[in-house]
Amino acid sequence: MTTVLAVAIGGAVAILKLQWHKRNDPTHGKSPYSHMGGDFKLQHKSGTYTLEKLKGKPSLLYFGFTSCPDICPMALSSLMRNLDRIDPAIHKKINKVFISVDYKRDDNEKVSEYVNHFASDIIGLSGTKKEIEKVTKNYGVYFSFEEMKDSKLEYTVDHTSRFFLLNSRGGLVASFTDLKNDPLFKEQLLKELP
Repeated sequence: MTTVLAVAIGGAVAILKLQWHKRNDPTHGKSPYSHMGGDFKLQHKSGTYTLEKLKGKPSLLYFGFTSCPDICPMALSSLMRNLDRIDPAIHKKINKVFISVDYKRDDNEKVSEYVNHFASDIIGLSGTKKEIEKVTKNYGVYFSFEEMKDSKLEYTVDHTSRFFLLNSRGGLVASFTDLKNDPLFKEQLLKELP
């Protein structure tokens, strides 16, 4: 009986210690993305665009460039298809944002024209070298200009291909590479809807 009592007391002490650590752990309950994201200042065809303009709805951000031959078109098409699969009405409940990392070629007019090929409600943003470097650093996005000697384009841009989900307050809560096959995409997106 004494052994059983000792095990029970030991178990209770372990549970109390775990609860104490959880309450006193500064990272407990926070998103693993809480150190990423944040405000930005970019350019839209209507003028300067900041994170503040996205608040009030969840947002999906994607970083790419308009002369991307395959990855960006596939990603934006996948976004539209997968949102339709969840519920076509969801398009009005979220912001869809494409940010060009190609500050050398892509201005706000070119980016807006590009995203309109996929949907009229995608927000197309561009920026200066400094603005793009800041936003990509904050969101953990890699990009690099790669020379193409035998091409009229002269260079391409190697870049991270991920979707970043922001809540309605503009906080980064999740990221996804494969919308179709990631079961958490739908779950997380619906969780962020009002």
